[in-house]
Amino acid sequence: MLLHNRVLLSITITIICILVAFFIIRIPANTNNAITSVKIETQTEQTYKISKPDYEPLKQKIAEYISANKLSAGIYFKDITTNTTFGINEDKMFVAASTIKVPIMLYLYTLAAEKKVDLNTKIAYDREKDFESGAGILEYIAKQGDKYSLRTLANQAITTSDNIANRMIMRYLGKENIIKFMKDLGGQTVYPGGKNITTAKDLVTYMEAVIAFSKANPELGETFLNDMAHTVYNAGIPALLPDKLFIPHKEGDLDDVANDFGIVYCQRPYILAILTNKNKNADTGFKHIANISKIIYDYQVNTGLNASNSGIKYVFNPITPDNQDISNIIAPELKNLFDIKAKALMGSDGKKLKDFFDLSSTYGKYAYEHELRRIHYVTSWSKNRNIRFTDIYTDFRIIFSERKSDSIWIYAVETMNARYDYNDDAENFFGIGIRHAIQMVQKGEKWLIKKDWYTDPLDEDTVVQDVTPASGLYIESDVLPKILKTNDNIKAKGYIYNREKAVKYADLYNGGAYLTEKKHRYNQKYPDYTGIGGDCTNFVSQCLGDPEEGGGLPQDYIWFFDGKAGSKAWVQADSLANYLLYSGKGSLIARGRFNEVQNHLKSLMPGDLIAYEEKNDVVHFAIITGFNSKSIPVVNSHTSDRYHVPWDLGWDKNTVFWLIHING
Repeated sequence: MLLHNRVLLSITITIICILVAFFIIRIPANTNNAITSVKIETQTEQTYKISKPDYEPLKQKIAEYISANKLSAGIYFKDITTNTTFGINEDKMFVAASTIKVPIMLYLYTLAAEKKVDLNTKIAYDREKDFESGAGILEYIAKQGDKYSLRTLANQAITTSDNIANRMIMRYLGKENIIKFMKDLGGQTVYPGGKNITTAKDLVTYMEAVIAFSKANPELGETFLNDMAHTVYNAGIPALLPDKLFIPHKEGDLDDVANDFGIVYCQRPYILAILTNKNKNADTGFKHIANISKIIYDYQVNTGLNASNSGIKYVFNPITPDNQDISNIIAPELKNLFDIKAKALMGSDGKKLKDFFDLSSTYGKYAYEHELRRIHYVTSWSKNRNIRFTDIYTDFRIIFSERKSDSIWIYAVETMNARYDYNDDAENFFGIGIRHAIQMVQKGEKWLIKKDWYTDPLDEDTVVQDVTPASGLYIESDVLPKILKTNDNIKAKGYIYNREKAVKYADLYNGGAYLTEKKHRYNQKYPDYTGIGGDCTNFVSQCLGDPEEGGGLPQDYIWFFDGKAGSKAWVQADSLANYLLYSGKGSLIARGRFNEVQNHLKSLMPGDLIAYEEKNDVVHFAIITGFNSKSIPVVNSHTSDRYHVPWDLGWDKNTVFWLIHING
């Protein structure tokens, strides 16, 4: 969907989604997402001299692999610890494809570090100058004149390899300026004859510059390296390596070209660039890159090269400052705040909340008033539905904190779990995931909230500014639904929609709303569009159409995910609604406001969908994952993460609901 936010939150929510999503949802298990550097500590009082390793056996092994598979490849390797290098065809020129986006974004971040560019600056999309099909989401959602911040564009250019985002930044920076910057870094083959050509050796040079930049500018460097480490494309260097490794890298492909280069932070970190062409196809090329990467990794960590065997250990340290003391300062205040918020949602007096906010500032006052509106909405909704909350508890995880002049910024994720009943003994449960960016200032001996920007399923998806729940209890009805649109030929198409797998997928990848074995992470096979419009429709499409873990609904030339990005019907709410109904894969059971669709709710099944329309636009999608004790549908969704939430919680009295049955 195209995310509609509150007026005062419209800019900041995008920033939060980008910052926090990469802290929590897309981080591989057991991976430190801060920038990593290496220092050497001796395990005894003796001083050990590290001799240059012998990479000739490794080079020979790779050469044999290249020969045996008749590859056209250029490779360059650098051991970060000793600066030892080796190469095979390292100066041979190859089409750079999307690997070129790294030095371009490095130039942008360098200008930002020098205060010559503000990453919050928004630039407008010019289709005539910026359009380029291929990777990314902007080709499906960007309209002429739409504005995006430089930070959002840089993030998308790296994480989803968005071609339009890259072209917009190139237009903003100027191609000649970019070329000069790359040559100043030491690049030898830089747009020769205006063509996007590079060498493996040049790419390693650019990655060395990224490391140097990150050490000199920890905050911006962390952002850049995290983007590269959390790209949706991982078919090359990381594919066969352990999941726990932190590997900032950038792939690129075009026809028979497959390239990848990056940093592998292991016991003995190294930089690696592998360029290939004349492959049967790009997928074949990436398989060879993955195999070569595995050969190099095994040699690097499993031979006598590892200095720990010689009494030296390598310690991986975040470049970011140690913020544990900051977290210890504000954690008790935040715990008290969230305890009071939870009690207020259950009906207790919320007036004590004002003691936690800096009411002398405009944003502090707004944050406090927003909490009161939120509490009023939830208590009104629960009263209207005859719901009683029996327990609300939160898991508040501080992901990152830092001092900025006289304030503290805290980036955190809150998982709020609620138990409720209908004034009977049948207990129900739901969870929501909330991503926070909180600024706190010290007033006397207390730390107060000056800003609290967050995505919240309780009222954030709706475009209505003063959201009010519809009146009325949930009702049970035996009225048969009227099928407004259907296609009787659907059975003749010969497919089966696996509802059980679709629901299981929705639960497994629910995000921050409920802890599963995926540890609050989305499926990293797909891009996360939270920061540039919303991920709800992309998530529902995954539930329906993922061929391995999802429902297996057949994809086609209109509704598809091509391994890099989803089609317009895959990622846009109104397009998906139209596609499902007119393709016959979905049937519209009912459409209307709360009281107009209630009689039709029992016609829905797990794996069916609910679309949410406001101001004549479908703005959100959710998938039905079950029914509670009163046979009321509960749903899961993304952007604002939901897990088994009653279908109408968070929506306005004027919201129009589409009840869509999935055929098959």
